[in-house]
Amino acid sequence: MKFSKKIVLTTVAAGMVLSTFSGIPLSSKGLQEALGVSTAYAASTQFTKATLKVKLDEINAELAKGDLDKASVDKVIAALETPDKINKNVLEPVYSKNKAKLDAAGFTEDETVELFKNLALVSYGKAEQLESINFHKLLEKLKLLAGQDVKTQDVKDFAKELLNNGKISQIVLADSLSIAESLMVEAVKDTISKLNNNNFAIALQSLDLNVEDLKVVFSNFKTAVGEEDFKKATIAMAVATARTELTLKLTDLKMELAFKEGSFYAEKGNAILAQLPSQLIKWTVDGAEVANGQIPSDKRGKNVAVKAILDDSLLKGQAIYIGNVTVPSSETGGPGGIGNGSSIGGGAVVIDNVLPKFDDIFASFKTSKDALNVKFAAALAKLSTLNVSSLIVVENGKSVVSISDDKAAAYIKAIKEAYDKLVKQAKEFDPNFKAPALSITLDLGTTKTATAEVKLSKKLLELASEAQVSHIRVLVNGAVFSLPVAEFKGNVVVSITKENDSVATNVTKLPLASGVYSFSITVDGKAVEQFNNKVELQIPLLSATGVNEFLTIAKIVDGKLQILGGKLQGNSFKKSRNSLSSYVVVENKVSFNDVESVEAWAGKQIQVAAAKGIIEGKGEGNFDPRAKVTRAEFAKMLVKALELESTTAKNEFSDVADTSWAAEYVAAASSLGIINGVGNGKFDPNAEITRAQMAAMISRALKLTKTTVADDSVLNTFTDADAIPTSLKSDISVAVNEGLIIGSNGKFNPKGSATRAEAAVVIYRVVK
Repeated sequence: MKFSKKIVLTTVAAGMVLSTFSGIPLSSKGLQEALGVSTAYAASTQFTKATLKVKLDEINAELAKGDLDKASVDKVIAALETPDKINKNVLEPVYSKNKAKLDAAGFTEDETVELFKNLALVSYGKAEQLESINFHKLLEKLKLLAGQDVKTQDVKDFAKELLNNGKISQIVLADSLSIAESLMVEAVKDTISKLNNNNFAIALQSLDLNVEDLKVVFSNFKTAVGEEDFKKATIAMAVATARTELTLKLTDLKMELAFKEGSFYAEKGNAILAQLPSQLIKWTVDGAEVANGQIPSDKRGKNVAVKAILDDSLLKGQAIYIGNVTVPSSETGGPGGIGNGSSIGGGAVVIDNVLPKFDDIFASFKTSKDALNVKFAAALAKLSTLNVSSLIVVENGKSVVSISDDKAAAYIKAIKEAYDKLVKQAKEFDPNFKAPALSITLDLGTTKTATAEVKLSKKLLELASEAQVSHIRVLVNGAVFSLPVAEFKGNVVVSITKENDSVATNVTKLPLASGVYSFSITVDGKAVEQFNNKVELQIPLLSATGVNEFLTIAKIVDGKLQILGGKLQGNSFKKSRNSLSSYVVVENKVSFNDVESVEAWAGKQIQVAAAKGIIEGKGEGNFDPRAKVTRAEFAKMLVKALELESTTAKNEFSDVADTSWAAEYVAAASSLGIINGVGNGKFDPNAEITRAQMAAMISRALKLTKTTVADDSVLNTFTDADAIPTSLKSDISVAVNEGLIIGSNGKFNPKGSATRAEAAVVIYRVVK
């Protein structure tokens, strides 16, 4: 066993014992299992320092929400951190009775007090104490009291034995905090005395400890930090811990508390909760008290706010569960037959505030006066979004969301059925309506950590594929990471990190219009560098004001800024990618020395296309606007403008070298059917592109991104329509219909070549 892990386990178990005398929250009437921080920390069979920190972070997050007495917790912490507030006198008479043994183990008076204070601080949520090197050195000395090494199993056995102590179960009947405290102290002493073959217990047995002395230490501590603050802080910590452990179980309309999936207490704790008298908990639904935990039948199919409030003398009025839940519209399912969670024993269903309010969405859709495609898009965005913020667990400084396969199945089923219902309603307005594909958004909201991770199991992705879900979108802190479901066949971890702005400012002087974000994906633990199907990134802008056409997403790689383009969507910028890195939105105003002659009709268009990296200058600040555009140059412009880059397309033309700058763009355009060769396996990349070829290429590219209409009759407005190649007329008609290519003096001039300025204007129209 590694030393570091050994010390961690010692920390946890020692903290469980000593912090019992320094304010570890205790409850009454059977909820000690739910509210006992110390036993929750110590008892897990998978416990590590990271796990303890995660639990403390979860509790602190609850305290930070504002409805609990965090001020009293802070006061206790401040007292612990005040020099001489906690001294040897607090530990009397235990310290004096054991001074010789502590001296032999290497503990000075100051070190003993410091160890006690550190353990107490951990019990009040100060996870950083676990990182203190001095703290670890003090804990290492504990094993000397046992005369031999403390094993992992010793700690596990001690914790389990404590939980099974008869006095712990008597806390169910405790009517006051003092009684509960006494029972806990007695249970700890009993466990220490009983485990004669447990090295951790032996270390504690070597000390002269009795129940009355331990109670005195407990009392001394409360006096030192302030009894009223201690009581309030204890209650706040207890309730915060309960909220991190408990979820809601719903059987038809009957509400009950249950421990969250994976909780150490799930088996034993749920049995205790089931035996609690119903009058112990007062339930409210949408702010109104309900009898016997029964949701009113008129709430069926609605999303409601639920609270479970303790109604006993010790913690009276404290809400140990708060959540928004979607109530099934019938006894066998959710809204319109939509399930709302994963099944647990007895046909019960765990529900939470993850699913959207389907009924409200359908009602708004029916009454909306917007165009069908507009109101459908609005409704679809809402019903396909899962609010997973309540599922966040902080692990190693990251906000992590993991959805069990059972819950994933329920959520996906619910959204798919809601989507099908919405499509059906849309077709009642227009039988020919074509619905966009279904994507599911996992909304983490705003997190306090810089990095957010979402774990998507292989099973979840398979379920999504079966439900014909095209993309899974991860939304956190305004940034979006959209993954094509078909791309991934294993267990996926999606990561989004908000980096320091210096990552960008160190490599560019361009004004930043967004923060810096890094995106990454692993599949079965391995980082993925390239994608066959593109992922889409969306980066929130710092402000809605000052948005202009010169904004672009840029990639930060190898200490350089690479301009990528992208499109404005709402108050963010989006870009499709075949690979991942760190990205930022910048304002990239580009100016050229030689565009004055075309400024009136092409100046802005050249600037915008250059700002987005679609076209480039010729060097020395020149654009050369009247130079002719080649077939290869326009292929590059079009591919970049419509984000059609591909890392898998192969160059099939013998006259385009694989090492050429044009190879990847020609290959991408060719693989998508946008361009054709000139025969004999050649592309003729350096030939000047004709207006007819340019229009045809634009049309074919547009067909990949939107629905287009071909109508050859629009070409009859040109006096030279007969000169347009017959094979290209259908494609050219699309470009003309879209207003992307226009004639001059009543002519289309199909065989005429295009200048760089003209190409910039056409590309600008495509982008717009």
